[in-house]
Amino acid sequence: MKRAAVCPLFIAGIFLMLGVALASAQQSGSPEELFQQARSAAFSGEYARARSLCQTILRSNPSNLDALVLMARTYGWEQEFDSARVVIREALRRNPDYLDAITALIDIELWSGDPDQALAFANAGLAKRPDYPDFLWRKSEALARLGEKDEAVVTLERLLAIKANHEEGRRLLAALQERNEPQWVFGAGYAFDSFERETPYGPWHVGNIQVSHLFSFGRVEPRLNYASRDFGAGQLTGWQLEVDAYPKLTQSMYLYINLGYSPDIVFPRSRVGLEWYFPIAGPFEGSLGTRYYDFKSTSSTLFTGTLGRYAGSWWFALRPFVTSRSSVFYATGIAIARWYFFEDRDYLSLIAGLGSSPSDVTAQGDVQRLSSTKVGVELKWSASPTTQVQLFTGYEREEYLRGKKGDRFSLSLELFVGL
Repeated sequence: MKRAAVCPLFIAGIFLMLGVALASAQQSGSPEELFQQARSAAFSGEYARARSLCQTILRSNPSNLDALVLMARTYGWEQEFDSARVVIREALRRNPDYLDAITALIDIELWSGDPDQALAFANAGLAKRPDYPDFLWRKSEALARLGEKDEAVVTLERLLAIKANHEEGRRLLAALQERNEPQWVFGAGYAFDSFERETPYGPWHVGNIQVSHLFSFGRVEPRLNYASRDFGAGQLTGWQLEVDAYPKLTQSMYLYINLGYSPDIVFPRSRVGLEWYFPIAGPFEGSLGTRYYDFKSTSSTLFTGTLGRYAGSWWFALRPFVTSRSSVFYATGIAIARWYFFEDRDYLSLIAGLGSSPSDVTAQGDVQRLSSTKVGVELKWSASPTTQVQLFTGYEREEYLRGKKGDRFSLSLELFVGL
């Protein structure tokens, strides 16, 4: 009987020792390996296990501040803010200049709902490192929560001047600027194209007036265009009504919708456009879209998209255009280098393109060309907080008939006033 009772106890003891050995094995390895295990556990929501691993690291290396910072963050993620503050302040006591610890302290105050304290710690951090992006980002967050929108915008613009691919900062800036956007914007523009060909052609004149209103879902812009164009047999005139809309899907995704109608030959009889703009991983962003143009004697469908990347104060983009006409496809590639200056909405763009598809269709002559090489410069400048000027000048070498080429010079000017 006694021997029978001993066997289960013996077996249980073996399993207990195996469990202890297994737990010890799970926490074995170099400090670097243990820290990676702790990070993985923390990001998987295993906060207690992450802290246990950090404590193992600290027993052998009490000066490991990364382990203390990670422990503090796990307490913060569980909303145990007092415990988080105790641990992070211990890290700062050991090294008051440790940037990750200051950053974590600011985060803990933001998570706990105390933006005033977060702002104080962010300013203290910036006193040590004035251009440190993590401090600038958290300062802008605290300012935005306190309702200090203008100062938040200034801080975000400073952040993006240092780190233009800071996606969260760019999204917050766009949201704050949108809140400060005027409800109404009135615009007027004029575009001129001249042509040098063997036969008479051009010039083209287009004027427009528009009004834009900001709704809760996005901006809507109706526009009235008037054109006087010579297609080789004298000037023809006509009107076109267009509407652009930019409905927001999320904070970082939106649509572009275009509808147009004209009873006159100088414009497409109808036009429809749809494009989806969305962020891509890291500093990249993209779009996918299509346009449809219906003329009296023909129609054309255009497919397009964008792959863009921010780098410092620059934005670089590639934009393909593929046109389908009579079951034949024609393609063009456009490269854009854009430099932002003064404010995030002011820029200077350099544009180059090559191919047979138009990048935009304003008249039937755009659809009929066979190839084109183009260069252009575009400037958008805020003359005042409520006034913007947009200027474009460009040159194209077009093949308008098989074996026949000509030059096209373009100039446009637009003025926008917000109320």
